[in-house]
Amino acid sequence: MIKRWTMPRDYGGATWYEHYSAGVGQSRDSDALERSNFRVMLKYLGGESETVVVVNERHWAVGWVEWIAIHESDVAAIAIASTAVARLDDYPILDEIDFVELEMEEET
Repeated sequence: MIKRWTMPRDYGGATWYEHYSAGVGQSRDSDALERSNFRVMLKYLGGESETVVVVNERHWAVGWVEWIAIHESDVAAIAIASTAVARLDDYPILDEIDFVELEMEEET
């Protein structure tokens, strides 16, 4: 199940109280698996829209982080993200083809 955004300790950015986190994120230091799951989740959600936003934030340890915010009014997107995150509990890859393609791109 995905969770509603809560303000992290020592946070100084925009607030997202009316949003849920899609449950995946990426940073400057993400590996291929995290980047693949991030882009696949965004694809599942139909890309960015008025209710689905890729949030870019700076972070002292990793330079930057991105996560996907879903507005509480977008019940369908919340359900899609919740289902995808539940699948990740059993298997860490949302789309094996996307993951393998990304790994192959990085090898070249």
